[in-house]
Amino acid sequence: MFVFEVGVGFFHTFGETTNFMKKLYALLLLISCNVFAQQVSLNSQYTLGECETSTDGFATFDLNSEGSAILAQASLDASLFTAAFYLDTAALNANTPLPGIYANSVASHQVLLVKVWENTLPSNSATSNVHLYVENAAIAYPVMIPIIECDYDGPNDGFNSFFDLTPAGAEALGMQSPAGYSIAYYTSEAAANAGDTTSPDYITSPTNFTNMVALGQTIWIRVTNTASVSGCFAVTPLTLQVTLLPEPVIISFNQYVCQDFITGEVQTSVTLSVDAVAGDMVTWYRNGEDVTINNTAHQFVATVAGTYTAVVTSGTAAACTSHPSNASEVFRSGPAVILGNTGFTYEDGTLTILTTGYGTYEYALSSEGPWQESNVFTNVEPGTYTIYVKDLNGCDTLLILIDTTLAVQNADFSNLRAYPNPVIDVLTVSGSTEITAIEIYNALGQLVLAKNTLGKEAAIATQGLQNGMYMVKVIGENATSLLKVIKK
Repeated sequence: MFVFEVGVGFFHTFGETTNFMKKLYALLLLISCNVFAQQVSLNSQYTLGECETSTDGFATFDLNSEGSAILAQASLDASLFTAAFYLDTAALNANTPLPGIYANSVASHQVLLVKVWENTLPSNSATSNVHLYVENAAIAYPVMIPIIECDYDGPNDGFNSFFDLTPAGAEALGMQSPAGYSIAYYTSEAAANAGDTTSPDYITSPTNFTNMVALGQTIWIRVTNTASVSGCFAVTPLTLQVTLLPEPVIISFNQYVCQDFITGEVQTSVTLSVDAVAGDMVTWYRNGEDVTINNTAHQFVATVAGTYTAVVTSGTAAACTSHPSNASEVFRSGPAVILGNTGFTYEDGTLTILTTGYGTYEYALSSEGPWQESNVFTNVEPGTYTIYVKDLNGCDTLLILIDTTLAVQNADFSNLRAYPNPVIDVLTVSGSTEITAIEIYNALGQLVLAKNTLGKEAAIATQGLQNGMYMVKVIGENATSLLKVIKK
């Protein structure tokens, strides 16, 4: 609001009054025409840089884009204001602006002038310096090999807190001097390009970084030429990978090694399998001791009782080693062997079977049972019987042929054995007393071989037998016994 106060007697004539009113009108018109859309205000100076590899100090600058940037920074509407660049004060006074695309004429560093004015009111203007720099670019060399870490730091969940990014930073720096270049790490490309160290994407501890994306993520490395005024920089990606540890599980379909009580020979082994993949290496342990024979095999044939575990090392580039697998228990068992002279005693209808061995046994007077845990049978009529002694852990069943009518039992078959078992071509039967005959029966109960002999040891040729299981009937003067033999 404009307030004018005219004192009495100030104007003496009508003509003077009229002239005053004309001047007042002109003044009000001038004031109304000088209302600014927005007062132009610029920074004291601006910097515009071009970064070149092995620069000669000359480059091409986009002054159009820089002018738009200056207007935006000053919060000036580009439709109402204009920015123009001038070589010097003389060019400014002559109103001779530079072209929008300009190649600097002074190597490395040149100072221009920028003028910004309001289109409808050119007097609303401001001028500032613009420094053009042509500087050596920073190079961020590509990191060709990802950083791969095994998931050793806790749960097998794809996250790892042991990533050291600094060797990759050195690779990105290459032959550029660490004294003139800085390295920074970011979790996003945008933050790396901005160079904002206050951003949550800036990595403050690159020597022990924890990936934030399961199984790995991309990191951005920023290399900055610290000697450059314009902050020449370059970024390159780095791939992080977390490899999960193998999680081996041992599977077995039986738990018992069958071992001959007399010879110690293993008749049946236990095959342990681990669920590793092709290329994985497996180390097998029994009671904590390494018993590996072939670590490329994913199966292990256990012939000794104990607690077995497996450790798997992946066949990948990371070669991650698992924690120990589940424990698989292997136990020892075996077929029964007879004790005493004949393997039984008989008195007043009570038949007692005398055996020993590594297993747990049940007894029966028939292959069909009934089976009982006790080795004592009552109310047994005198006669000839085949006694079945079955190992509850799956090892071979012992068959004992007995004749309760024998008044005197002098045959001592306590050390009776047949070997080798399995047999290929010649089977030897030996005992501590005389053997008078040997008969071999197939699985159908058919007699396939027989030999009369006299002595505590006898050999019988088995080349003509087909592969399979056979019962060897060993006959002495006062006792008979059966042994099971496998032909290969």
